[in-house]
Amino acid sequence: MADDKGHMTDNLFKVYEDLAKGGVSMILTGYTFVIKEEQPNPGMMGIYDDSFTTEYQQLTTMVHQHNSRVVSQIAYGGSQTGYPAEGRLIWRPSAIANLTTEVVPTEMTQQNITTVVHAFGAAAQRAKVAGFDGVQIHGAHNFLLSQFSNPYYNRRSDSYGGCIENRVRIFIEVYNQIHQQVGDNYPVMIKINAEDFIEGGATFADCRYVCHQLAERGIDAIEISGGINSSGVEIPARVKINTSEKEAYHGHYAAQLAHHPNHCRRRFA
Repeated sequence: MADDKGHMTDNLFKVYEDLAKGGVSMILTGYTFVIKEEQPNPGMMGIYDDSFTTEYQQLTTMVHQHNSRVVSQIAYGGSQTGYPAEGRLIWRPSAIANLTTEVVPTEMTQQNITTVVHAFGAAAQRAKVAGFDGVQIHGAHNFLLSQFSNPYYNRRSDSYGGCIENRVRIFIEVYNQIHQQVGDNYPVMIKINAEDFIEGGATFADCRYVCHQLAERGIDAIEISGGINSSGVEIPARVKINTSEKEAYHGHYAAQLAHHPNHCRRRFA
């Protein structure tokens, strides 16, 4: 519902106003892209430069007036895109065709990785200046960070590929860069797949490892999700959810992670 540059529209403001008025305690925005040339999908919000500050200040002020909180979800999509690849900045850990979109990305250099890491940090700083109550890193659903953890898509032979310690290195670098930009007293969260549910994809053991690494570094909250579009019914369809218990369809994974001593360190005021 954003415009073609990722800026807010009247209809989008109305969506968030209705949520805040309706009593939602904390609103997570739709995913916002952190590099201008990379917008993965139409209607997606942006946060790639300072031109968004004023409109997001208006958004956060409005939400706060209704005693709600709002968190900016920040993302890099890469080959998980609804646009043609031509003329776009389509980076991935390896040049492996996306099973859903069939887009073949460009394998990232070390400089490309550094660019993305710093873009996440800059986006988080903009979110803080604009009055958001925190940021959530989108590390799930076959977006860029998710593909680094996924052995099917990550065929690298350098320090970002191979063993799980290498495949999740970019998660740690993104978190550290954000923390450096926003400081100790600003909530930083992540959304991550429990499993990818494809052959050769990331497993719950991989998820457990990165969650524990982030918890040791002070991550404030972890949202557990799962699946990528090519994995079938796990996403996007949520079938046979007809009870409150079934709403927590990844709850059994979350329960296994919740006993870590650092999960989670902060409550929202």
